[in-house]
Amino acid sequence: MRIQVVLTPPLDDIAGERCLHLELSAPASAPVTALDLVHHLATLDSRMRTALLDAEGRVLPAWRLFLDGRIVLERGEELASVPLREGNEVTLLLGLAGGCRSGGQAQESRLSVDAALGRRAERVRREAQVGVP
Repeated sequence: MRIQVVLTPPLDDIAGERCLHLELSAPASAPVTALDLVHHLATLDSRMRTALLDAEGRVLPAWRLFLDGRIVLERGEELASVPLREGNEVTLLLGLAGGCRSGGQAQESRLSVDAALGRRAERVRREAQVGVP
């Protein structure tokens, strides 16, 4: 099965490209899962493994995984239960923490990867215009 993987920093730097097209296979009795994909990526380069997995081979909790633009891994949800299908696009995004500058209440929400990156780009543009460090 062919899967497109969109890599964000630091994975894109390690792989040398932003997008990988991978051919994955699994035993006939079980589907290929998102966990299989992450473990496959970890075999490509030791730096990739270090970036993705802890010493016991578990996905580091800072990673967010999006499947066709919708988040499927957030705060340790089990990747082994997320089946992949031919043509899926998987994005791995390192979750970064921040705070509220205005002292407002933080809100939790689920965004598509496009919306999350779009909001980030808009915030960077605004901050550049007003000179926020």
